[in-house]
Amino acid sequence: MTNFPALSTGSVVQYPLGQTQSFTTDVIRFLDAADQRCIVRANGLRQWLVRLDLLNEAELATLEQFFAQMQGPTTLFGFIDPITGQTVPNCRFAGGDGVTTYTAENIGASQLIVTETYV
Repeated sequence: MTNFPALSTGSVVQYPLGQTQSFTTDVIRFLDAADQRCIVRANGLRQWLVRLDLLNEAELATLEQFFAQMQGPTTLFGFIDPITGQTVPNCRFAGGDGVTTYTAENIGASQLIVTETYV
């Protein structure tokens, strides 16, 4: 499995880091209109908003090539969780496009959403 590329500094993200965790729940509705909710899986899915600023052209090219290689959100890859330092398998890009902005010569920024999936 391919891993998300690291920057020239060795890191995969820059701060501030946007991270959320969501849980899958089932809702059971009874005849008296009361609801009961229960968590389907013990661990929730994590999602990271990866904002990368002040990247050089080589780093931007690497990210764009990786996004194209993964065919946007269709292919799974490994992502290093910046909080725990562990590789999270079965991640994919959320959304069909990566946002890359060139702010000056040889300087740019990128914004991607990486989400963990159940497989």
